[in-house]
Amino acid sequence: MFAALIQFYEFEVRGTQIQNQSVQLPKSLIGFIRDKATRDRITAAFKLVSNDSRVSGDKIRKRAAGIRKRFIRHHPTYGGIILKSSTSSLQVEIADLEKLIDIHKETVLKRFASDAKKSIEELVKAFWRDIARTPPQDLIDQLGPNRPSSAEAKDYLRLVLDAAFPKADEVVEGMRVVRVVKDVTWNTLNEPGFIEWLKQQFPLRKDLQQPFELYRAAREKLTGKPSTG
Repeated sequence: MFAALIQFYEFEVRGTQIQNQSVQLPKSLIGFIRDKATRDRITAAFKLVSNDSRVSGDKIRKRAAGIRKRFIRHHPTYGGIILKSSTSSLQVEIADLEKLIDIHKETVLKRFASDAKKSIEELVKAFWRDIARTPPQDLIDQLGPNRPSSAEAKDYLRLVLDAAFPKADEVVEGMRVVRVVKDVTWNTLNEPGFIEWLKQQFPLRKDLQQPFELYRAAREKLTGKPSTG
């Protein structure tokens, strides 16, 4: 009945929103930033790349949102639902989205290193003075007890931060589309208001009217009382 016409369908794009990803700032550095406001600001700003980076995944996010808007109706409890008659078109759109992700991967592989270096330099500029003023033990062990120069503090920060950043191939490894597809069950159809919600989502689909009526009749026969869904 309904299982032949509709199904639950969700998809998620993972790993492409690089501009929203951050790196865990090494604790050995955090502890030597005495000013809390500075520490909080640096921690919050410690992102892989800037928001305006060319390796941002914003284009992919917008394409995925457009696909969801076109094909998927979202139930507040059960999630996405599609018409099975739209499955072929949906799969074509997602295949195109995956091609866009592949192109994005190539861009990231080419540009990530330079964008990450830019982020590191911004962080070095922001708090090298804290490191020079109160050097971590690791830096003292390397240079001795004398206060490091500005160049030494900056070089140390670059080394530590560069080690904390992932490499480009590690970043692209997790970029993919994940799908979750499930059939509609009898128990779900019996949830209060679910059938009425389906009718509201697809009011012009006349091929759904017969299944609605068959379902209504089957539920009345099972329960022994008129259906209100």
